[in-house]
Amino acid sequence: MSHGCRTQLIYAEPGKPVYHAFTMIWPLVCRRLEGCPNITSAQLFDELSARTLRRRVQVWRREAIQRLICRVQDHTQDVSPGAPA
Repeated sequence: MSHGCRTQLIYAEPGKPVYHAFTMIWPLVCRRLEGCPNITSAQLFDELSARTLRRRVQVWRREAIQRLICRVQDHTQDVSPGAPA
């Protein structure tokens, strides 16, 4: 078993206190608790994590599509008649 390489756990953005992440979403947590006061903290965490993951995947996919479009445009040559070689 190798002890030289360990995965670093990241709980918040570098340089930001961990509580900051919860401060940002606390209004959402409060609205969810008001709508469903019997929800457990584990269920709430799972819901919020799933939403965050889904949202981040959507953003990543949009950005990946834009990167691909830019790469294709950079490598596309104009082959129309009269175009410079």
